[in-house]
Amino acid sequence: MKKMLLVTFDLGASQDTKALFDAVKKQGRWWHYMKPTWLIYTDKSPDQIVDNLKPYIAGNGRLLVTELGNYQGLLPKEAWEWIHNRERGE
Repeated sequence: MKKMLLVTFDLGASQDTKALFDAVKKQGRWWHYMKPTWLIYTDKSPDQIVDNLKPYIAGNGRLLVTELGNYQGLLPKEAWEWIHNRERGE
């Protein structure tokens, strides 16, 4: 069953993000409007996502993956449309 996961990280200034971002994009349908935060629509668990991204987090980098539950925020219209479309299974 697909779900929406929130993926956020703090990499520090020295890390190359290209390989990490490419790996994130392979986890499922994704949305990315805020620099350290991604939403992933996927059938993978948070554990699986962490295992898949861990090789790209160097040194003292931090990573948090959680299932998106009750939420609210200040986002552009297209972001809310993307989220609501995934909730409907699109």
